[in-house]
Amino acid sequence: RIDDKWGAIYHYVTSSRYFEAIKRYFDQFGRQNVHVILFEDFVADPVREVRGVCRFIGVRDDFDFQTDVKTNRSGAPKSATLARAIGPNRLTSFAKSVLPRKLGVQIKTWLMDRNTGAKEPVPESTRARLRDTFATEIADLETLLGRKPGWGDPASSRPAKHPAPD
Repeated sequence: RIDDKWGAIYHYVTSSRYFEAIKRYFDQFGRQNVHVILFEDFVADPVREVRGVCRFIGVRDDFDFQTDVKTNRSGAPKSATLARAIGPNRLTSFAKSVLPRKLGVQIKTWLMDRNTGAKEPVPESTRARLRDTFATEIADLETLLGRKPGWGDPASSRPAKHPAPD
């Protein structure tokens, strides 16, 4: 995709290399001035991680952080028909023209939440290729951070079962 001049958002491998970027921040600003959060830690305990950010930047951390709402959840649609119905089309264009914006967003969000199923599992062959591709990156990052991010462990992320499409 890089050779075909696709946008940077599609350069998945390049944009998934964090070692150089984090090292550059450490070198530029000092390790003590850079706060790194691993995704796995954030998912496991978002309140702890947000409070850690508050403490890091020197603000109060005693708020009741609401972390129960999931936004931009990804996964395979349970119903391809419903996914098409709530996507861009004449029906949704009409609904936008007659419903207040906030209500339309609430309805669409409600429908999408109920129609979003599990993510498709990543085949083991792809996982193995990714582990090989990022082996050096993971080792360098572990050394830089002084801890394991858990990305190289196939047991650290078990895929969910994918429901059958309609």
